[in-house]
Amino acid sequence: MKDDTPWRRSAEFLGRCGSFMKTLRVVIASLSLACSSSLFAAEDLSSLGATNGYSSQRYLGTGKGVIISILDSGIDAKHPALVGAVSSQKDFTGENFLDDAIKQPGHGTGIAGILVGRGKQYTGLAPSAKVLNARVDDSNDISRVRKVRLKLQAGVIGFAVEPDNDGDGPPIFFRNDWLQQRGYKPYHLIAIKVKGQSMETNLHEGDMVVVNTADTEPKDGEVFAVNYEGEPVIKRLARDRGTWWLASDNQDKGRYPNKECIEGSCIIVGRVIHKQSERI
Repeated sequence: MKDDTPWRRSAEFLGRCGSFMKTLRVVIASLSLACSSSLFAAEDLSSLGATNGYSSQRYLGTGKGVIISILDSGIDAKHPALVGAVSSQKDFTGENFLDDAIKQPGHGTGIAGILVGRGKQYTGLAPSAKVLNARVDDSNDISRVRKVRLKLQAGVIGFAVEPDNDGDGPPIFFRNDWLQQRGYKPYHLIAIKVKGQSMETNLHEGDMVVVNTADTEPKDGEVFAVNYEGEPVIKRLARDRGTWWLASDNQDKGRYPNKECIEGSCIIVGRVIHKQSERI
C-alpha cells in the first residue's frame, strides 16, 4: 500500500487553515540539514555569509536524503534546473494542474530553485534534496510580458535583452488561463516592436509582437523573430524546394525580396504568438 503520509499531513494542515489559504500564499519549506560542528568552532563567523549555492553547502551539506515540502503556487517539474528534484506532487486547489508556469514569474518554481536548483549556472542551497510539491494557491492572477529590445550578434545562438523605455506604456498582460491552455510559459515570452514596412499589411511599424522564445522550430507560413546577420527581423518563414526563406508580407518584392535562411546567418529567436496594434 502506497504511503500517503506526507499528503495526509498536508491535507490536515490545509483543513486547519480554512478560508485563510484562499487569500494568502503560504510557503512552507521544511529543511532539516545537519550542521557541521565546525560551523560554530573557533568563532567561524564567515559562515554567516553562506546564504546560497556552493558556499552554503560547505556548512550545511548538499541535502542528500532530505525532503523539502513546498506549499505554494505549484512547481514546474520540467524546468531544466529542477529535473529529477520533485519526488511527489499533488494539487489541492481543484484546478487539476501542478505547474505554476502560468504565474509570473513562477513563484513556487522560484522557491524550489533557490532550495534545490541544479542548473549549469546556479546551484541551490541543497541541490541533492528532494521536493514535495503541494499546489495550494488558486488565485487567478494575470501575467506580465516585458517589452524589450533584442541585443544580437551575427552567427551567435542566443540573445540578450534590454528594457524598451520609449514611453510605450505598461507591459503586455495576459490571463493565466489563456496562457495555460496554449502551453505558454511567461518567462519564455518577450514583447518587441516591429520596425519598418516589410510585414505590411499584417504588421505595421510600431506594432508590438509577443514572441515565444521556447518555440524555435521552423514552421512553414508562421511568423518568427529572427537573428539575421546580427539584426532582429520579423519575417514569415516559407519552405520552397527544400530551402527555408525569410519572406515579407509586403507585396513589393522589389523592395522586400525573400532572403534565404542559411544556418549561421539566420537564427530563430522565437515564434510570434500575438500582436498589439492600433491599426485596424
